[in-house]
Amino acid sequence: MPNNLQLFFQDLQQRGIVANVANLDNFYQLELEPKKKVVYLGIDCTGERLHIGHLFLLIQTIRFAKEGFQILLVLGGATSKIGDPSDKNEERPLLEVEKIENYQAKIKAQIERILIKPKKREKNDLAPLEQFYADNPKLLNDIYQILKKMNFIDFLRQTGKYLTIAYLSSKETVKKRINTGLSFLEFSYPLIQAYDFYYLYKNYNCHGQLGGSDQWGNLTTGLKLIKSFYPENQTFAFNFPLLADSSGKKISKSESGKKILWLNSEPKAFFDFFRNMPDEQAEIYIKQFTFLNEKQINDK
Repeated sequence: MPNNLQLFFQDLQQRGIVANVANLDNFYQLELEPKKKVVYLGIDCTGERLHIGHLFLLIQTIRFAKEGFQILLVLGGATSKIGDPSDKNEERPLLEVEKIENYQAKIKAQIERILIKPKKREKNDLAPLEQFYADNPKLLNDIYQILKKMNFIDFLRQTGKYLTIAYLSSKETVKKRINTGLSFLEFSYPLIQAYDFYYLYKNYNCHGQLGGSDQWGNLTTGLKLIKSFYPENQTFAFNFPLLADSSGKKISKSESGKKILWLNSEPKAFFDFFRNMPDEQAEIYIKQFTFLNEKQINDK
């Protein structure tokens, strides 16, 4: 008889949410080890607001929370300063540090408005993010940058030593860009994200990483780095398909010529977005954006 996590995974598959999964057996084994049920989602702060693609990722993260997982949300600092080369044909323009810090503050405030009930806060300490469960509607108590600054040489000794050029170059996102031009700056992005996962595993008992399908190479690099230090670890990674419109095109702020639905848009924009989509696309989005079960969806 399947355990709860096996049933949960089956539900994700039926909803068309799973693009890839690594170490699925490790994921299933956490059913008997609830203290290891911790996952994280990273969000780079390369813009001042979130769009519907981010909402899609947050909703999938909430599904894990409803299944009893503790959630860590990490707003990228170093990664935002580089820019993820995944799914990009050319290097992103570098943002000024002050602008990134401003974006971080705005995105943090936006996530708090979306996910947290307003409350009077006596003090704002840097305790770990509040963990939440199915019976706790308050998702996060605070959002902050967990990862500390570190010396460049220390970073190379702890990370670069265990990730070879051959391994990183085998990633599809890297191979695609090598011929058109990939700077060492961008090449270092997977190392930094891998270190994030390693750090959260070591210090926060985080066993899983979530992300979009364009993040797959970065997620698996993190798994490899953790295994270098902890061969018997039980880590896993899930990624979700990138949100697409009815024509199958990715919905993202980087897609030129497309009107993006920002999360701080007027309510009418959301109403029109979902009302005007084809029936076939609406059926897909109902499964991906709601928590209705299959029977409830079929009864609608």
